[in-house]
Amino acid sequence: MNTKQFKVGKLEILNIKLINPSAINRAIDDSHVNKFEAKLSKFGWMDVIKVDNQNNLLEGHHRYYAAIKGKQTTVPVYVVTWLDNLTEKERLKIILEYNASSLNWKNEDYLEKYAEIDQSYATALGKHKEYSTNLSTGTILNLYMNYQKNKFRAGSCVLRTGEMPDYLANELSNLVKSYTKKKAQSYCLREVVKVCQISNSLDACKHILKRYTDMLKYDHKLLTSIADFRPHINDVLSEYLQLTND
Repeated sequence: MNTKQFKVGKLEILNIKLINPSAINRAIDDSHVNKFEAKLSKFGWMDVIKVDNQNNLLEGHHRYYAAIKGKQTTVPVYVVTWLDNLTEKERLKIILEYNASSLNWKNEDYLEKYAEIDQSYATALGKHKEYSTNLSTGTILNLYMNYQKNKFRAGSCVLRTGEMPDYLANELSNLVKSYTKKKAQSYCLREVVKVCQISNSLDACKHILKRYTDMLKYDHKLLTSIADFRPHINDVLSEYLQLTND
Protein backbone atom coordinates (compact mmCIF):
# COMPACT_ATOMS: atom_id res chain seq x y z
CA MET A 1 0.00 0.00 0.00
CA ASN A 2 1.41 3.36 -1.01
CA THR A 3 1.06 6.18 1.49
CA LYS A 4 1.97 9.76 0.74
CA GLN A 5 4.72 11.17 2.93
CA PHE A 6 3.96 14.68 4.13
CA LYS A 7 6.70 17.15 5.01
CA VAL A 8 6.76 17.92 8.72
CA GLY A 9 8.26 20.99 10.40
CA LYS A 10 8.76 21.66 14.09
CA LEU A 11 7.00 23.53 16.90
CA GLU A 12 8.87 26.15 18.89
CA ILE A 13 8.28 28.94 21.37
CA LEU A 14 9.94 31.96 19.79
CA ASN A 15 10.83 35.44 21.00
CA ILE A 16 8.39 37.69 19.17
CA LYS A 17 11.21 40.10 18.29
CA LEU A 18 12.81 37.39 16.11
CA ILE A 19 9.78 37.12 13.82
CA ASN A 20 9.89 39.04 10.54
CA PRO A 21 6.41 40.15 9.38
CA SER A 22 6.04 40.23 5.62
CA ALA A 23 5.69 43.48 3.74
CA ILE A 24 3.89 41.58 0.97
CA ASN A 25 1.05 40.30 3.14
CA ARG A 26 -2.41 41.76 2.69
CA ALA A 27 -3.06 45.03 4.57
CA ILE A 28 -3.71 44.43 8.26
CA ASP A 29 -7.31 44.81 9.41
CA ASP A 30 -7.31 46.45 12.87
CA SER A 31 -10.71 45.01 13.75
CA HIS A 32 -9.40 41.52 12.96
CA VAL A 33 -6.38 42.15 15.20
CA ASN A 34 -8.72 43.22 18.02
CA LYS A 35 -10.80 40.06 17.63
CA PHE A 36 -7.69 37.89 17.84
CA GLU A 37 -6.44 39.76 20.91
CA ALA A 38 -9.77 39.11 22.64
CA LYS A 39 -9.63 35.40 21.70
CA LEU A 40 -6.03 35.09 22.91
CA SER A 41 -6.94 36.74 26.20
CA LYS A 42 -9.89 34.39 26.69
CA PHE A 43 -8.60 31.08 25.31
CA GLY A 44 -4.84 31.45 24.96
CA TRP A 45 -2.96 30.09 21.95
CA MET A 46 -5.13 27.50 20.20
CA ASP A 47 -3.36 27.88 16.86
CA VAL A 48 0.25 28.63 16.03
CA ILE A 49 1.90 31.15 13.73
CA LYS A 50 3.71 29.73 10.69
CA VAL A 51 7.24 30.87 9.78
CA ASP A 52 9.94 29.70 7.37
CA ASN A 53 13.50 28.78 8.26
CA GLN A 54 14.51 32.43 8.60
CA ASN A 55 11.52 33.25 10.85
CA ASN A 56 9.77 35.10 8.03
CA LEU A 57 6.08 35.15 8.85
CA LEU A 58 4.05 33.06 6.38
CA GLU A 59 0.66 32.85 8.07
CA GLY A 60 -0.78 34.45 11.18
CA HIS A 61 -0.05 38.15 10.71
CA HIS A 62 -3.17 39.21 12.58
CA ARG A 63 -2.33 36.87 15.50
CA TYR A 64 1.22 38.26 15.47
CA TYR A 65 0.00 41.86 15.76
CA ALA A 66 -2.57 40.80 18.36
CA ALA A 67 0.27 39.32 20.43
CA ILE A 68 2.25 42.56 20.14
CA LYS A 69 -0.82 44.55 21.16
CA GLY A 70 -1.23 42.23 24.14
CA LYS A 71 2.44 42.82 25.06
CA GLN A 72 3.41 39.15 24.70
CA THR A 73 7.14 38.47 24.48
CA THR A 74 7.00 34.92 23.12
CA VAL A 75 4.67 33.14 20.69
CA PRO A 76 4.20 29.53 19.59
CA VAL A 77 5.35 28.99 16.02
CA TYR A 78 5.35 26.17 13.51
CA VAL A 79 8.63 26.31 11.59
CA VAL A 80 8.25 25.13 8.00
CA THR A 81 11.79 23.78 8.02
CA TRP A 82 11.94 22.79 4.35
CA LEU A 83 11.34 26.34 3.10
CA ASP A 84 14.73 28.01 2.81
CA ASN A 85 16.13 30.98 0.84
CA LEU A 86 12.83 31.81 -0.84
CA THR A 87 12.50 34.59 -3.39
CA GLU A 88 9.94 37.31 -2.74
CA LYS A 89 7.60 35.82 -5.34
CA GLU A 90 7.91 32.31 -3.88
CA ARG A 91 7.18 33.64 -0.38
CA LEU A 92 4.22 35.64 -1.67
CA LYS A 93 2.69 32.55 -3.29
CA ILE A 94 2.98 30.64 -0.03
CA ILE A 95 1.47 33.50 1.96
CA LEU A 96 -1.45 33.68 -0.46
CA GLU A 97 -2.02 29.90 -0.34
CA TYR A 98 -2.00 29.92 3.46
CA ASN A 99 -4.20 32.95 3.93
CA ALA A 100 -6.70 32.86 1.08
CA SER A 101 -8.98 30.24 2.62
CA SER A 102 -9.13 31.87 6.04
CA LEU A 103 -9.60 35.52 5.12
CA ASN A 104 -11.43 35.22 1.80
CA TRP A 105 -8.89 37.02 -0.35
CA LYS A 106 -10.47 38.87 -3.24
CA ASN A 107 -9.03 39.32 -6.71
CA GLU A 108 -8.17 42.90 -5.77
CA ASP A 109 -5.95 41.59 -2.96
CA TYR A 110 -4.07 39.24 -5.29
CA LEU A 111 -3.73 41.98 -7.89
CA GLU A 112 -2.35 44.48 -5.40
CA LYS A 113 0.17 42.10 -3.86
CA TYR A 114 1.49 40.54 -7.08
CA ALA A 115 1.78 44.06 -8.51
CA GLU A 116 4.65 44.64 -6.07
CA ILE A 117 6.79 42.01 -7.82
CA ASP A 118 5.29 41.47 -11.30
CA GLN A 119 5.00 44.09 -14.04
CA SER A 120 1.96 42.52 -15.72
CA TYR A 121 0.03 42.69 -12.47
CA ALA A 122 1.35 46.20 -11.80
CA THR A 123 0.03 47.41 -15.17
CA ALA A 124 -3.32 45.68 -14.61
CA LEU A 125 -3.53 47.30 -11.17
CA GLY A 126 -3.06 50.71 -12.78
CA LYS A 127 -5.91 49.97 -15.17
CA HIS A 128 -8.04 48.80 -12.25
CA LYS A 129 -7.50 52.13 -10.50
CA GLU A 130 -8.36 53.96 -13.73
CA TYR A 131 -11.58 52.10 -14.60
CA SER A 132 -12.91 50.56 -11.36
CA THR A 133 -15.53 53.30 -10.90
CA ASN A 134 -17.48 51.87 -13.84
CA LEU A 135 -16.04 48.41 -14.51
CA SER A 136 -15.90 45.45 -12.14
CA THR A 137 -12.61 43.83 -11.21
CA GLY A 138 -13.60 40.74 -13.19
CA THR A 139 -14.25 42.80 -16.32
CA ILE A 140 -10.92 44.61 -15.98
CA LEU A 141 -8.99 41.37 -15.48
CA ASN A 142 -10.65 39.83 -18.53
CA LEU A 143 -9.78 42.95 -20.51
CA TYR A 144 -6.13 43.25 -19.53
CA MET A 145 -4.96 39.76 -18.56
CA ASN A 146 -5.30 36.23 -19.88
CA TYR A 147 -7.51 35.71 -16.85
CA GLN A 148 -8.08 32.25 -15.45
CA LYS A 149 -8.82 32.14 -11.73
CA ASN A 150 -6.22 29.55 -10.71
CA LYS A 151 -3.48 31.00 -12.90
CA PHE A 152 -4.28 34.52 -11.74
CA ARG A 153 -4.11 33.60 -8.07
CA ALA A 154 -0.84 31.75 -8.64
CA GLY A 155 0.69 34.87 -10.16
CA SER A 156 0.97 33.28 -13.62
CA CYS A 157 -1.25 35.52 -15.76
CA VAL A 158 0.31 37.78 -18.39
CA LEU A 159 -0.78 41.13 -19.75
CA ARG A 160 -2.80 41.44 -22.94
CA THR A 161 -1.16 43.72 -25.51
CA GLY A 162 -2.41 45.75 -28.46
CA GLU A 163 -5.11 48.39 -28.87
CA MET A 164 -8.13 46.27 -28.00
CA PRO A 165 -7.98 46.31 -24.15
CA ASP A 166 -7.84 50.11 -23.89
CA TYR A 167 -10.39 50.57 -26.67
CA LEU A 168 -12.88 48.23 -25.00
CA ALA A 169 -12.22 49.64 -21.53
CA ASN A 170 -12.99 53.16 -22.70
CA GLU A 171 -16.09 52.17 -24.66
CA LEU A 172 -17.55 49.94 -21.96
CA SER A 173 -16.81 52.48 -19.23
CA ASN A 174 -18.68 55.12 -21.24
CA LEU A 175 -21.63 52.77 -21.72
CA VAL A 176 -21.84 52.20 -17.97
CA LYS A 177 -21.76 55.97 -17.43
CA SER A 178 -24.59 56.43 -19.89
CA TYR A 179 -26.81 53.49 -18.95
CA THR A 180 -25.74 52.74 -15.31
CA LYS A 181 -24.45 49.51 -13.82
CA LYS A 182 -27.99 48.31 -13.21
CA LYS A 183 -28.61 48.09 -16.95
CA ALA A 184 -25.05 47.50 -18.27
CA GLN A 185 -24.40 44.61 -15.92
CA SER A 186 -20.96 43.13 -15.35
CA TYR A 187 -21.81 39.65 -16.59
CA CYS A 188 -22.85 41.08 -19.96
CA LEU A 189 -19.75 43.27 -20.16
CA ARG A 190 -17.51 40.25 -19.59
CA GLU A 191 -19.26 38.32 -22.37
CA VAL A 192 -18.81 41.28 -24.72
CA VAL A 193 -15.11 41.34 -23.84
CA LYS A 194 -14.71 37.61 -24.43
CA VAL A 195 -16.43 37.70 -27.82
CA CYS A 196 -14.40 40.73 -28.91
CA GLN A 197 -11.21 38.97 -27.92
CA ILE A 198 -12.22 35.91 -29.91
CA SER A 199 -12.75 38.12 -32.95
CA ASN A 200 -9.27 39.66 -32.54
CA SER A 201 -10.49 42.58 -34.66
CA LEU A 202 -11.24 46.20 -33.75
CA ASP A 203 -13.76 46.40 -36.58
CA ALA A 204 -15.57 43.39 -35.19
CA CYS A 205 -15.49 44.99 -31.73
CA LYS A 206 -17.10 48.14 -33.10
CA HIS A 207 -19.87 46.08 -34.69
CA ILE A 208 -20.45 44.10 -31.47
CA LEU A 209 -20.45 47.24 -29.33
CA LYS A 210 -22.93 48.95 -31.65
CA ARG A 211 -25.33 46.04 -31.33
CA TYR A 212 -24.83 45.91 -27.56
CA THR A 213 -25.46 49.67 -27.32
CA ASP A 214 -28.72 49.22 -29.20
CA MET A 215 -29.73 46.52 -26.72
CA LEU A 216 -29.09 48.91 -23.84
CA LYS A 217 -30.89 51.77 -25.57
CA TYR A 218 -34.03 49.74 -26.17
CA ASP A 219 -34.00 47.67 -22.95
CA HIS A 220 -33.59 44.39 -24.77
CA LYS A 221 -35.09 41.52 -22.78
CA LEU A 222 -31.95 39.37 -23.22
CA LEU A 223 -29.98 41.76 -21.01
CA THR A 224 -31.56 40.25 -17.91
CA SER A 225 -30.32 36.68 -18.43
CA ILE A 226 -26.70 35.65 -18.95
CA ALA A 227 -27.91 32.28 -20.26
CA ASP A 228 -29.77 34.11 -23.04
CA PHE A 229 -27.30 36.95 -23.54
CA ARG A 230 -24.22 34.74 -24.06
CA PRO A 231 -25.41 32.91 -27.20
CA HIS A 232 -26.94 36.11 -28.54
CA ILE A 233 -23.70 38.10 -28.40
CA ASN A 234 -21.87 35.16 -29.97
CA ASP A 235 -24.43 35.23 -32.77
CA VAL A 236 -23.62 38.93 -33.27
CA LEU A 237 -20.01 38.00 -33.95
CA SER A 238 -21.12 35.24 -36.34
CA GLU A 239 -23.30 37.79 -38.10
CA TYR A 240 -20.34 40.15 -38.50
CA LEU A 241 -18.10 37.37 -39.86
CA GLN A 242 -20.75 36.39 -42.36
CA LEU A 243 -21.20 39.96 -43.54
CA THR A 244 -17.47 40.50 -44.00
CA ASN A 245 -17.05 37.20 -45.84
CA ASP A 246 -19.90 37.76 -48.31
